[in-house]
Amino acid sequence: MRFISVIFLLSTTIFANTLSEFKTLSGNFTQNVTNSSNSTIKYSGEVFIKGNNILWKYKQPIEKNVYIKDSFVIVDEPEIEQAIFTSVSSELNLINMLKKAKKKSESNYEVEFNNITYKINLDKEVLSKIEYMDQMDNKIEILFKSMKKNVDIADKIFAFNPPEYYDIIRK
Repeated sequence: MRFISVIFLLSTTIFANTLSEFKTLSGNFTQNVTNSSNSTIKYSGEVFIKGNNILWKYKQPIEKNVYIKDSFVIVDEPEIEQAIFTSVSSELNLINMLKKAKKKSESNYEVEFNNITYKINLDKEVLSKIEYMDQMDNKIEILFKSMKKNVDIADKIFAFNPPEYYDIIRK
């Protein structure tokens, strides 16, 4: 459940007022999660955003796909042939959330959601970094590379159809 909470929080903050015209975003990310003992876990992959649909495709250190639509989350774990279907307490309307970000300086913005302050950095009006402390006091830093806005993203990328042999967990 900790993983779902982190993904939920990441997915609620991806942009700021200068990008309010975007319809889609896609690119690569590196996510560093540092706990209170200064131990860091590094994840990397791709992210795709279109309206209320978000897909985080984790490639390292393990393969994992996180599908988010509104307040519904699916965590697909191919290595263990399992998918977790769950609802979260707040709707994940990313576009509405991002429009609420407040400009702090030329390329820095902040937004508060569920009592967490997210610091958002842009580079040439493209998302470059998000930082925050999660509800478990982990420092989260997400670095974005090769981000593209308003590119064509097929709707089918956001559809998850588990294989018959998968274990399905509903929470």
